[in-house]
Amino acid sequence: MTDFKERFGLGYLGGTGMAQMPAAPAAARPLPADMEDALLAFGSTVLAKLKSGDEKVFGLARQLARRVDELDPVIKYLVERGYVERTVTDPIGDDTLHLTERGRRLV
Repeated sequence: MTDFKERFGLGYLGGTGMAQMPAAPAAARPLPADMEDALLAFGSTVLAKLKSGDEKVFGLARQLARRVDELDPVIKYLVERGYVERTVTDPIGDDTLHLTERGRRLV
């Protein structure tokens, strides 16, 4: 799934003086320790739900009583860190997620 800013940003305006800066890779953007802890704390509930098997994003959001746009950054974080992988990408964002071995060790 593409980045939210890329999908809904103002990049189409092009020549209006808005500089197009490429997003820094996740490794180049360290998070504050508190933010890292918060993402892992909420992420642990996501990992626990995935422990029983593959799950689709929309179903996971329903089970956790969260909106998909709240859940997406957490999923992205977990994917970037190797705890979860997207096994099937859906055009509308209902991707299928799979817990990796690293994610299983964390749960």
